[in-house]
Amino acid sequence: MTKWIFTLALLLTVGAGIAMADIPVVFDPTQCADAFGDAPGSGSPDITFSNNPNGCTLGNVTFLYDPAGDPSATAQVTNHGIDGFGNGLNGLLEFIFSTPIYGGLRFDFSLGTATGPLAAADGALVLLDNGVSQTFGTDSTGFGTVYIPTPDAPYTQVTTLFTADQTATNFNISDMTYDTPEPGAYILLGTGLLFLGCARLKGLRRTR
Repeated sequence: MTKWIFTLALLLTVGAGIAMADIPVVFDPTQCADAFGDAPGSGSPDITFSNNPNGCTLGNVTFLYDPAGDPSATAQVTNHGIDGFGNGLNGLLEFIFSTPIYGGLRFDFSLGTATGPLAAADGALVLLDNGVSQTFGTDSTGFGTVYIPTPDAPYTQVTTLFTADQTATNFNISDMTYDTPEPGAYILLGTGLLFLGCARLKGLRRTR
């Protein structure tokens, strides 16, 4: 009987692990146009902190751009993502989540007029508020992809800055997703751990 309990617990736990392998959630900033009374993607809402300190909130994420003291650095939502203009590379683009995110993060970025390919040190630096940081380079046309796998600790804020390449004059961020576990996975995992505990307890009693 103990073997059957152990086998069932193992299957439930493994099943939970498989189920927790990522459901991508798209957070599409172009929908911010709705928050400003425009049709999706038709407007260009300003998310620069000095002009619009609330940024734009969609669901559980707020988009905000901090010009870092440079009045010429601005960012707007357009119909193809988030664009930084002027000296936009001097500022900080932030995604602020209202609830902790436990999964991986990915988005595409491009650096306009960049002469690439760019090494990671000259591309994008992405910082999570759980201490994780990573740099990403671009291909020969100035395009790159940020991918940070599931971290050890959840995060609620993502800050992106574009590091040192002076040949680029603007940036674009698009195709943003983060991963979240399948909700039912927690039930499976909890049930599996419960059965494992029962099997262990039963085994201990038999050895006494």
